[in-house]
Amino acid sequence: MQFYSRTLLLALTVTIVALSVVPPGWRPLTGVPHGVEHAVIFGLAGASLALSFARSGLVLGIVAVMFTALIEVAQLWIPGRHARLSDFVVDTHGAWLGLVVGTMGRRLWRSRSGSAATTSAADQPGCG
Repeated sequence: MQFYSRTLLLALTVTIVALSVVPPGWRPLTGVPHGVEHAVIFGLAGASLALSFARSGLVLGIVAVMFTALIEVAQLWIPGRHARLSDFVVDTHGAWLGLVVGTMGRRLWRSRSGSAATTSAADQPGCG
């Protein structure tokens, strides 16, 4: 599961960065409200982050805040793009919700598969 969640995390991260730095006219139109688009993609990224790394929720939450802040700040230097506090708030909350859902999913997966006793050292808090 970890390979797939990390692959998904990488794909979502690349997608978020790409969609955040291209000119606005290049972004695909989904027909979904702007805030919902942001919340969903950052929520998926947060969930895949939690599924990928068994770290403290505080550490993963800080990583999520830093990533969303970097995305917004980077847009200050891109013509036609705008850094918005509202996007930062929606992105961060979406990522945090995803972290909660992903953490619950990881715990459920481990309890059902019995793999809690066989986790690698890299998955242990404070390692790696």
